[in-house]
Amino acid sequence: MLLTSYVVIREYAVVVSFSGEIDMAVSEAFRSDLMKALDAASAIQPTPLLIVNLHAVSFLSSSGFSELLRVQREAVSRGLVLGLITSHTVQRLMKRIRLDEVLRPFSTLEDAVSVLTGLAS
Repeated sequence: MLLTSYVVIREYAVVVSFSGEIDMAVSEAFRSDLMKALDAASAIQPTPLLIVNLHAVSFLSSSGFSELLRVQREAVSRGLVLGLITSHTVQRLMKRIRLDEVLRPFSTLEDAVSVLTGLAS
C-alpha cells in the first residue's frame, strides 16, 4: 500500500499526517517526510513543536518505529518537543514494548497540543 503524507503548519506546531502502511519498503520516504517536518518545526517560536499524526496508518513495522526513534533523538538535539497521534492499537503496542516511555502517544490532536504546549513552556 502507498504511504501518503501532508504537512500543516500551525501557529503553535507543525503537524505531519501519514496514511497507509509504514514498513521497510517505505521507510526511506517516511524518514524524508519526517525530517522535512522537523526542519519546518525548527522555525516555530518560542518552542518548536512537532506532532506526527499516525492515526490513519494501518500498519507500522519495526522499521517505522526505528524512524520515529531517530526523529525523536533529532528533535531533542534541536530543542523540539515531539508527540504522536496514534490509534489505540498502536498505543497498546507501544506500551507493550515500552516505546510509550520515549515517544509520547496521544489519541487526538487536541490532547497532544494541550499536553505538549505545557511541556514546551
